Amino acid sequence: SQQLKSNIFYKIMSISNCIRLFGSIFLLSIIVNGFSASSARQFIEISNQIKETTDRLPSSFVENWPTWVLDQNGEFMKIPDSDGYVNPTSIDELWLPIDLKQPDIRISLGLHVKDGVIRHIMPAIDVSFNGKHHNRGMSSVPRAHKWLDFRSKIIYDWNKFKLTITHKKTDDEDDEAWLNLGSDLPSEIKDPLETAVNFITGNPPEELGSGSHIIHVIIGEYKKCPTTGYDLRVLLSNSKEPEFIGLLEVKTTAAVAGSTSDYLPEVYQSLFQDESLRREAFKKFMDRKKERPSKKSNEL
Repeated sequence: SQQLKSNIFYKIMSISNCIRLFGSIFLLSIIVNGFSASSARQFIEISNQIKETTDRLPSSFVENWPTWVLDQNGEFMKIPDSDGYVNPTSIDELWLPIDLKQPDIRISLGLHVKDGVIRHIMPAIDVSFNGKHHNRGMSSVPRAHKWLDFRSKIIYDWNKFKLTITHKKTDDEDDEAWLNLGSDLPSEIKDPLETAVNFITGNPPEELGSGSHIIHVIIGEYKKCPTTGYDLRVLLSNSKEPEFIGLLEVKTTAAVAGSTSDYLPEVYQSLFQDESLRREAFKKFMDRKKERPSKKSNEL
C-alpha cells in the first residue's frame, strides 16, 4: 500500500489545485491518508502539568495550520503551502524522494501561537536543504503529536526542559535501540524560547496575530537526515522527571522520484531539477537506463 501511495504522490500534487477550485480539498485528504489510515495517528495529545490532565485535538484539525521558521540569525519565514504547493505536514511520516540526497535536519523548538499568543510548545525538527526547500511535497514537514500546554509553566521554569533527537531502525523493536543522532547532548530550550517570546511580542508579521500558527525555533546545527527505514524521534523532557512530555516521532519513508514525474507542479521544478541535490545512486541508475537502448541497437 505504501508503494501505491507513493506512485500517486505527484499526480495528486498536480491535481490538488483543481480539487480546491471545486471546494473538495477534503477529498484529497481522504485519498492520501486512506492508504495508511490503520497506522495514522488520529489525535494530538496535550499535557497540562498543573492540572495533571491530558487533552486531545483531532490531528486533522491542526494539519493545515501554517508553519514558520525562526532561525538563529533572527530571520523569520513561512513554509509555503499554497499557490501550487501542497500541505507538507505529517505527524506520522517523513517522505524522502528517491532521486534526492538526504536532506539536512536541525533540532528545533515548536510553538503553537494562536492570535499572537503562545498556547503550546512541542519538539520539532527543521528539514531542508541548507535552509531551502522546506516544502518538498507531502509529508515533508514533520509535526509533533505530543504537546505541552505553555500556560502550565512559568517562563523561568523552562530552564529545566531539554530537547533530544534520536533514531533507530524501524524494524528494531528493542527500546534500547534508540541512539542519539550524532554526538549531540540534549539542547536546552530556555534561550530559544525567550528569543521567540521577544520576537512575538516585538514586531511580528501581521498574519501571526490571527488564527493558529506553528513556529519552529531553530536550536541545533545541520545534520544529515537518516535514510529510509528509520524512526526519527525528538523528545521534550524535564530534567527532574524521567518521562518525556513532548514527542515527535516519524518514519522515514521512500517516495517516488519527482524529477521523472509527468505530474510535477511547476513550483517544485527548482528542487527536483537541481542536479546538485540529485542522489548519486539514482543518477547512476538513470545513466544505466539511458544506455540500455543503445546496447540493443548495437546488437542488431
